[in-house]
Amino acid sequence: MPTGLKDNRLYLTGAITITTRMIPQRQHDHSALCLMNMLIAGSIKNQPTSISFKTSFHRDTIDRNKAKKQCQNNLNFVNKAKYQSILLLQINSLFLCLFSTFISIITTTMQKTHQHDDSSLNSQFNYLFNGLFKTSIPLKNKLFLKTSIGPTPYWPLGNAHNFLGQSPYMVLKQYNDSFGNTVTFWLLKKANVLLVDPRDIQVLFEQYTPDIFKDSPKHAAGKYFRRSVFFANGSEWEKKRQHHPLSHQNIKSFFGMAQPMLRNICKHYINRINAFDEPKEIPLFDEMTRLSFEIFCQFMLGEKATYTTFDAYLTQMQDMHRRGTSLFPITGFSTARKAGYWRRKVEKTINSARNSPQKSFFSLPGWLSDQGQIDDSGFKLLRDEISTAFYAGTRNVASAVSFLIQLIAAHPDKYTQLQQTIDAFMQNHPNGYQYEDLAELEYLDCTLKETLRLYPTVPAFFREVLPGRQLELPSVVLPEKTQIFISSWVTHRNPELWPSPENFQPERFFEEPQKYTYFPFGVGRQICVGKAMTDFIVKVTVIELLSQLKFESLLPHNTSYIDNEYFSGIIIPSNGLAIKVRNLSSQQR
Repeated sequence: MPTGLKDNRLYLTGAITITTRMIPQRQHDHSALCLMNMLIAGSIKNQPTSISFKTSFHRDTIDRNKAKKQCQNNLNFVNKAKYQSILLLQINSLFLCLFSTFISIITTTMQKTHQHDDSSLNSQFNYLFNGLFKTSIPLKNKLFLKTSIGPTPYWPLGNAHNFLGQSPYMVLKQYNDSFGNTVTFWLLKKANVLLVDPRDIQVLFEQYTPDIFKDSPKHAAGKYFRRSVFFANGSEWEKKRQHHPLSHQNIKSFFGMAQPMLRNICKHYINRINAFDEPKEIPLFDEMTRLSFEIFCQFMLGEKATYTTFDAYLTQMQDMHRRGTSLFPITGFSTARKAGYWRRKVEKTINSARNSPQKSFFSLPGWLSDQGQIDDSGFKLLRDEISTAFYAGTRNVASAVSFLIQLIAAHPDKYTQLQQTIDAFMQNHPNGYQYEDLAELEYLDCTLKETLRLYPTVPAFFREVLPGRQLELPSVVLPEKTQIFISSWVTHRNPELWPSPENFQPERFFEEPQKYTYFPFGVGRQICVGKAMTDFIVKVTVIELLSQLKFESLLPHNTSYIDNEYFSGIIIPSNGLAIKVRNLSSQQR
């Protein structure tokens, strides 16, 4: 049998012949593997390729027709499984390439007009692109454009080019600094308004709730959040919020029962981190993500974390981020398989909690089963709510704990005060503290609030004016279909609302802030349903960590800025957030 190329044909033992001019002189099995990989990846372009069939040379043992038919069946099976993925990948690559090229040309042109030394030419280009934009938008938007304040939009992107290569909340902060507390900007032809004034935010959520709807990113998270309250509006939201497991009237009793388990998980983690008397450098956010995942596995699934579940979680979070930042997102087979595995695991957990004669208090489904809250009618909704709480809660807790520890480590005076507060608290509760005792830790509460002021987990919330409606706010009148941006990142750093907003000052929360100036978990009636659980887990985690470990900042002292990035809808520390940690003995306190 031939083992290489002959007349541009590669003969395979399985009676398959792949004809191509791209394969070098290699062994047939390795060449075929390379070719199939290139075909699946869509990387063979403008090359004559074909697939044909040859019978085996073992004429005395293999029937030609039978081998050919079996080969055809095998190939049909492969084609059915791969054809759609190959086609979608090629279409996605083509459109993404064309759109990226188009965006690059437009952005470069705009930048050149702003940087050109000839102000006359600059004005002519600005006038041209702005004029084209004005002619392309509806009449109502033209009237709104005339009266609004914000960056000048240019055809065809509006102001979307400002967001290319930057975190969206950073761009919103630049808008607020340049144009004030009510800023209009345009994403393609769609009008968008950034609201920072507390009066606008108050009127918006207290008086006009029926005229707006929550504009959630379904393209990014819909595949995973599914039926959850996250996407609901109106009466649907009312019903789902009322029956959400974290809205249960006795949910605090679950926190109290679960607290020993939470403390135990933290102690096991501290033992595993293997800190020494000498400082040891660790990626803080990565470590807190693992710890938070272990906590939520116990809380939501009633089992210990495994590599398989952690890998499935990370894959889904990465896919969610990719879907939110890609024009034509395609979920690969491996990701879809892991998402299916995740849903089946949550369903199994709920079924076990419902059917087991010995129900457990150490998972939310087990506790809900004891409360008689699991039935067939709401099974899928409960599955999606638990999955959503897991997705959102794990990274939120990890992000909050990481930012808090880094901030106090960079401010030794704040660290000392918090450490003394926790030491006194532990001494007052030698036999262990309860959930209700956390209210005694006022300075920890202030420190957490100040951390979330500087680094709110969710940097922006979106609403949209319903078609046929109009909103009259103190500072602006919004026409129908206007998208509203309410950014905690921007509002929390506004010097008109917060003195020295860039400084880390937990003491500022000894007094309640002005209403609608602080909303790390959202604002109004639709505030995050997981707020109480996040506060509880973060506080217990910080208490346990600071009771046993000492953290030392690698960033300069008295700095409040921490590199961060936008990932899957939330703010996280960049590059893992390196920090030093060591054991904290009684002599070192």
